[in-house]
Amino acid sequence: MKKELRKLDLIIEKLVSSQPVIAGKARTMTSHCGKAGCKCMRKNNPEKHSYNQLSYTKDKKTRTMYVKDIDLELVKAMSDNYNDLRQASLDLGHEAVSLAKVHGVNAACEIITDSFERAKRKSIGVKPESQLLREARISKEKWKTKALKRQSALAEKVVRIRDVEKSRNTWKTKALDAQNKLEVIQKKLNESTKQVKKIKKANDNKKN
Repeated sequence: MKKELRKLDLIIEKLVSSQPVIAGKARTMTSHCGKAGCKCMRKNNPEKHSYNQLSYTKDKKTRTMYVKDIDLELVKAMSDNYNDLRQASLDLGHEAVSLAKVHGVNAACEIITDSFERAKRKSIGVKPESQLLREARISKEKWKTKALKRQSALAEKVVRIRDVEKSRNTWKTKALDAQNKLEVIQKKLNESTKQVKKIKKANDNKKN
C-alpha cells in the first residue's frame, strides 16, 4: 500500500505543481511565398521563408497559430508542460482504476482525495498533519524536559538557600555568644582594674 500511495502522490504532485500550458506543438516551418523575384523563387540556391507555428486540435480539426520568434521558446516550454499534464492525467486515471479494483470505488476516491490534499499542502509549504502532530509531540516532550530541569534547579536552590540560612543563623548565634562572653570578660577586667587601682592607692597612702 505504501508503494501505491507513493506512486499516486508523485502523479498528483505533477498535477498540482503544473506550470502554464498551451495545447499543441510548436515548430519552425519553411515555405515559398510565390512572389516573382523573391529569393525563395530563385532557381539557384533558393532561400525559403521560415516562420513559427503552433499546431493543435480542436473539435476534431487541426488548427494552427502563428508564433513570434521572441515567444517560440516559451510556447515550446508551455507545450511540454501540456504534454506532461496530459500524461499525468492519464497516469492518474489508470492508477484510480487499479485502486478501485483492489479497494473499491469509494475507498479509491478517498485515497485520491487525501493525496490531493497532501500535494496541495506541500505546494504551499504547509506540513502534513502527521508531521505537525509529531513535531507538536516532540515540542511537548522538550518543554516537559525543560520544565523538569527547572523544577529540579529550583528545588536545589531552595535547599541551598535553606542551608545558607541555617548556617547564617548558626554563625549568628555563635557570634552573639562570643560577644556576650567578651562583654562578661571585659566587665570582669574592668572590675579587676578598679581593684588593682584601689590596692595601689592604699599602698601609696601607707607609705606616706
